[in-house]
Amino acid sequence: MKNPQLRGLSAALALAAAAVALPAVAQSMSERVSDSAENAWDATKEGAAKAYDTTKDTAAKAYDASKKAAGKGWDAAKRIGKKTSDAPAEGTEKAKDASKQATRKVTAATTDGAKKAAPASK
Repeated sequence: MKNPQLRGLSAALALAAAAVALPAVAQSMSERVSDSAENAWDATKEGAAKAYDTTKDTAAKAYDASKKAAGKGWDAAKRIGKKTSDAPAEGTEKAKDASKQATRKVTAATTDGAKKAAPASK
């Protein structure tokens, strides 16, 4: 048979090895969890930064597009306003010219009629 002290020594060695190995395994697992948590945090920060940059870029593009559209709208309104304001002036000018022409024609007709009537009355 084997020596009982040898068995006790083997058990003590196994227990000592377990006492050293278990904390090392626990520390290794703890480091892996810590690394995983750090990686997750880094990914979250990176994702948040990308989302912020995208939102900022989109907002800037939307602002530029709105500004450009407002400028085009303003230019169109000015053109329409100019045409609208010029129309009465052009119409007034045309009416004035037509009135002058009509006055000339009436004057000419009256003068011609007077000339024709004058020799007959002599």
